[in-house]
Amino acid sequence: LPGFTTPLQQHKIGKISESYENETPLPPVSLKRYGKTSYFQIMDGRHRVAMAICKGKDKINGVIV
Repeated sequence: LPGFTTPLQQHKIGKISESYENETPLPPVSLKRYGKTSYFQIMDGRHRVAMAICKGKDKINGVIV
């Protein structure tokens, strides 16, 4: 996916994809505000974000740390 600086691990993507298919809830991603902007950095959960994008989701649970 564009915007990801390191490759995604396929075994994690597979597990997250299964969770979507089985409608198993996933833990929220952890986000940190990027400076004084309205943007956020993904601290934990980039594979969950990638799968949400691939699945066409427009919302994902997250917590700001």
